[in-house]
Amino acid sequence: MKNYKKLPESELETMLVVWHSEIPVRGSDLAAALFKTRGWNKSTVFTLLLRLVDRGFLSCSKEGKNNYYRPLISEEAYRAYESRSILDRFYAGSIKNFVAAFCSDNNLSKEELEQLRQLVDEQAGGR
Repeated sequence: MKNYKKLPESELETMLVVWHSEIPVRGSDLAAALFKTRGWNKSTVFTLLLRLVDRGFLSCSKEGKNNYYRPLISEEAYRAYESRSILDRFYAGSIKNFVAAFCSDNNLSKEELEQLRQLVDEQAGGR
């Protein structure tokens, strides 16, 4: 798995908007969306976009007066990276320890346990 750098919360929120937008997405459209949901001003959003370009998460192309952004990393790839990072940092890379942490306080409903059982069965059947 590629080793990405962990995104700070504000950059992750920006990437989530990009990932859920029609690509390419205009910078001013991102600024409007993040103003609406987070109250961030345009200069804040453009600073975050510049950082994401510098860090290799986005590409930027200029057309006339507009900057258009495209993700260079898919949401799924980043989610897999973050999941593995959490698993490694907090559970010594052990899925068993991760699941045990959730099960220890009986936090999982019967429905969630059944979904987990089905997932394990699907994975075991695929081998």
